[in-house]
Amino acid sequence: MKYSFFLLLTGLMAACGIQGASTAAEPASSVAETVMETLPLQPGFFVSTEVACGSASNATLILHYGRGSEGSRENCDFNRIVRTDEGRYNVTQVCRDIQSGHAETSTVDFDIKSPTAYSAVNTTYEWSHSARHCRQSQLPEPWRSNDISDLMK
Repeated sequence: MKYSFFLLLTGLMAACGIQGASTAAEPASSVAETVMETLPLQPGFFVSTEVACGSASNATLILHYGRGSEGSRENCDFNRIVRTDEGRYNVTQVCRDIQSGHAETSTVDFDIKSPTAYSAVNTTYEWSHSARHCRQSQLPEPWRSNDISDLMK
């Protein structure tokens, strides 16, 4: 009886616009979810945070270009980018293996600290990494002299 009365009282309070206790707490978000065209990252090369820009390698280097990224083994297109909170983005991506052409879809949560630094967690395949932007002139060859202008459009 007490439980039924509590539910009735909660419903009446909600109908009248009265704030009160609720039966389930919902997490508060400072930003409404918003679909984005691109991630707010500076286009160009990003290197794992554990590695100096001048020591970058295939394994530690990612090229970000707004609607996707390119690594040593795969190219990824960001199909859907949703801003979930301040600096946080949920990305659905399709990545194509460079050698085989095999494509897979996965979901990645980005925590973008600035246009030049982020951390990412792939919730589909359970990997994570952090990276920061490096000027192309700081990278070792062959990346220092690669023409990436066609990808930056």
